[in-house]
Amino acid sequence: MILFLQVRFFLLFLSLLFLVSVILIFFPIFLPALFLFALSLYVYVLYSLLTLTFVYLPLLFFFVVVLPLLVFFVPLPVIYVVFLLRLFFSVLLHVFFVFLLVLLLISFDTPIPLLPAFVLLLLLFFLVLVSPVVLHHFLFDVFHLYF
Repeated sequence: MILFLQVRFFLLFLSLLFLVSVILIFFPIFLPALFLFALSLYVYVLYSLLTLTFVYLPLLFFFVVVLPLLVFFVPLPVIYVVFLLRLFFSVLLHVFFVFLLVLLLISFDTPIPLLPAFVLLLLLFFLVLVSPVVLHHFLFDVFHLYF
């Protein structure tokens, strides 16, 4: 659920960035508008590639290989499987947003307008700070399940 909400929030941010860039094209501020347009397209493509690489493929591997093996060979109750799934999603979410932040920081090596970069970095830092809190919450749940 948290992954779904963060993905929807990120897509909403991309849509707003795209909308702002389109609006700015009709005003005489062409350079920031073109930059915002290019940045929104670049982040959308990067996000799509990262989603394919770091979300869908590991999830497919987990559901097709790991989870059936766990359920078949290890006599785990359903509650353990649920906690394992929650832990897996939180770790995957954390790794995904940290990697996305690193790639976007590397891509900011050219002169850019300060406000879009600041807003984008602020959003990404917020998402990266939120995901370890989620990870800690799930680890705490798993710890209390066993002890």
